[in-house]
Order: sequence, then C-alpha cells, then structure tokens
Amino acid sequence: MFYRFARWLFSLVFRYLCHWTVEGKENLPTQGPVIIVANHVSNWDPIVVGVALDRQVHFMAKEELFRVPVFRWILVALGAFSVDRSRGDLGAIKTALRLLLQGKVVGMFPEGKRNRSQDLLLPFQSGVALLALKTKAPVIPVGINGSRRIFYRGWFRPFTVRIGPPVKLPDIVGRKPSAGELATAVQYMEQAVSSLIGLKPSEKSANVGTFSDSK
Repeated sequence: MFYRFARWLFSLVFRYLCHWTVEGKENLPTQGPVIIVANHVSNWDPIVVGVALDRQVHFMAKEELFRVPVFRWILVALGAFSVDRSRGDLGAIKTALRLLLQGKVVGMFPEGKRNRSQDLLLPFQSGVALLALKTKAPVIPVGINGSRRIFYRGWFRPFTVRIGPPVKLPDIVGRKPSAGELATAVQYMEQAVSSLIGLKPSEKSANVGTFSDSK
C-alpha cells in the first residue's frame, strides 16, 4: 500500500513539475523475475526507477541508510533490502536470489555508488552478473539522464529515463561461470546502460573480451 502511494505521489511530481520523459516501457517483462541495472548519479535514482517501471522494484540499498530509524522504516516499507558495500555481502545476494526465485523485480545500481563523472560509467560490480547467470532472469538496462538536478536552485527540471531491451547473455548450464565469463557479462551490461545515456563504459570494461558464442 505504501509503495503504491509513494509511486503515485512521485509520478505526479515527475509528470507535472519535472515534465519527465520515459522511453521503452514495453521492454519490461510483465511477469517473472527481472534484474534492473541502472546508472547512478543522484539520490533520486531509486525513486525515479521505481516510478518509471510498472512493476514493484525491490532495491538493493546501501547498509548506511538502514541505520537511520526513519529511513529504515521507509526502505523496508518500499521493499528494499540492505547491502554492505565494504565486502562481498552474501546475505544481500541470497535475498536478491530469493526475490528473483519468487518471480519479483530486483533493482541494482552496479556502479556501487553515485558517479560524479560526466564521461564514464564506474566499473559495474560482478554480483549482478552472477545473479543473472545463476537465475537466468532477464537483465533490463535503465539509463537515467538529468536526475542529478531534478530539483535545482528552487526549480524542478526535466529529465529522461530510457528502458532498454534485455541484455543478451550466454546460457551457462550446469556449472559456475568463470571469472572471465562474469567479467564479460558485466561488460555487456555496462555497454547496454551506457548506450542509453550517451556515456562510455568504464575503462576496465573496455578491455574485456567477448563470449565466443554471443552474437
């Protein structure tokens, strides 16, 4: 109930005050597990993605936000769950896996923190690729342009959200993906998001090879 109310409220703000644009809504599967990967430049981004998509998104949010009681209540009410960014958080991965196995939508900002660069994405973390290859859930890239200054100098400003088609990943059956396969899956995700926002993939990703069985 709270999620629906919050989504309705911010949809009014984004539509009538910001005059936002959302493109590619048809690319989001209407049912079944989905992983959302988006760029991250502003604290507005989880709200923006949650309102832009027509299904509830369960966001992986930094643990620090859950230490504030009010924020914790709001985040839990919105279906978010915490991740400790200082280490490989197995608990967060298990929570995301459980949600995906239940057919839900998990939202992630694989850059791991807000990106201050105007030119490059930050390197995506490999956990999102591991989840995608393990669950075979479609990975939907989302590019956000302009959220850094949604409210700036007393004015709401326009911004754009682009939802891309599923990222094509190889079908790895019956075994764990190698480090190279994970790195290349991450590269594909970076390229998909960067193409939606007009930025370059990270320099690290640009040096990774490609899967031989991918087109």
